[in-house]
Formats: sequence, C-alpha cells, structure tokens
Amino acid sequence: MEQALLHNHKTFVVFAIFWLSFSLHSCVEKPVFAGNEKVATTGWDVAKPVLFEVAITDTITAHDMLIHVRNTPEYAYQNFWMFVESSSPSGVVQKDTLECILADNAGKWLGKGVASTREISVMYFEKIRFPEKGTYTFSISQGMRNVSLVGIESIGLSILKEKENGEK
Repeated sequence: MEQALLHNHKTFVVFAIFWLSFSLHSCVEKPVFAGNEKVATTGWDVAKPVLFEVAITDTITAHDMLIHVRNTPEYAYQNFWMFVESSSPSGVVQKDTLECILADNAGKWLGKGVASTREISVMYFEKIRFPEKGTYTFSISQGMRNVSLVGIESIGLSILKEKENGEK
C-alpha cells in the first residue's frame, strides 16, 4: 500500500512538472521576427549597414519593434547613434535617427550581459500596424562620427505581436 502511494505521488509530481512546463511554454509567444547580425571586429564601417529582410503577413495586429545593440568595453562612448531606414514592399521609405544610451554618467555599462559584453534594447516602433503584406527591409547604420566604430559587436532586430491586453 505504501509503495503504491509513493508511486502515485511520483507519477503526480512528474505529471505536474510536465504540465507546468508545457503551460509556461505555451504562454510565451514567439517573435514574428528575430535577427542578429555581427559587425566587423575591426570596427563597424559607416558605409556598411546591417540589413534585415522581414516577411510580414499580418496587417491587423499591432506590433512592437526593438533594435538590440551589443557592445564591448572597447566602445569609447556613453551613447550610440544609429540611422534606421525601413522600406515597405511597395517601396515607401522611412528614415529615422535613434539614440541608445549604453552607459550611465559614471561610465557603468547598462543593459544585460555576461562578463563584459552588454546588450541593450531600444524601442523602434510601439504598437505599429504594418500597412501592407510582403517583405520589409530594415537597414541600420552607425551614426557616430567615426568612419570605423570599434566596440559595437552586433545589431539585432525583433518584431513582437502586441496582445489585446497590452502584454507581449
């Protein structure tokens, strides 16, 4: 009898763990797009933008777009300027300039990371609806005064669906 109860308890625990992990996994929605491109370790050339091509099929749901900047301690500045150019499937072009603060006034790096590399995300668009289906192109260039910018390791772009209650 005691062995049967112990077996039932173990079965219940295994089932509960499986159910909980499945439930948590199904609550996390995958991004519509997530891409990350490394830049040259010798420096990011001002004439070499990072490109992302994104296939959009949903023109009804609102989306959030984030740009992710990963930097190393070799980066010499507190902030980072970037030029973002987006092109719609029909050729409509929009140009934006974004600033990303990478360090506080004391020089401490912001963002998340392991060891000395840090990553910080900047909201590019919030609750945007794409006007048309098709492939959008996003071009991100460094907007600093350096011809070759050392210390930026990679640039990423993610597009997330906005849920009805505002959670992603």
